[in-house]
Amino acid sequence: MMNTKTTKRQEAIILVSAFGAGVVALVILALVLYNYGPGNMWLGAIGGGTVTLLALAVATWRVLRRPDSSNLVDRTIAVGAARDERDQAILRNAFAILGYFALPLTMVAAVALAIGAPLLPTITILLFSQIATGVGGFIYQARRI
Repeated sequence: MMNTKTTKRQEAIILVSAFGAGVVALVILALVLYNYGPGNMWLGAIGGGTVTLLALAVATWRVLRRPDSSNLVDRTIAVGAARDERDQAILRNAFAILGYFALPLTMVAAVALAIGAPLLPTITILLFSQIATGVGGFIYQARRI
């Protein structure tokens, strides 16, 4: 019989490993951008990566400290969190909505680039429209299910 329960020590090892890998990935990205990226892009990567790791740490701490009072967003982004069936269904359906719209959005961006739209604004609009689609799909599914 398989045991799916984790001890506090195993949870600590998983969390330290996950956040350690995140810090290592952030440092590698920053070094690559420092050497090969334009301007101060490496500083933006450090800032964004740090904010992301801090948000993950806070969500994970909230879920592990008080699982009964954690909300859907905390359980979704927390590292090693135990999600129930509803949380998993919401996340799965939100990714399905994002996947449904990602290809048409990318095709619109490709056509815009083909007819001469500037590269940086087009890719920025594509990125933020896909982020908005993912967040919108998540909110829609959270209210629906």
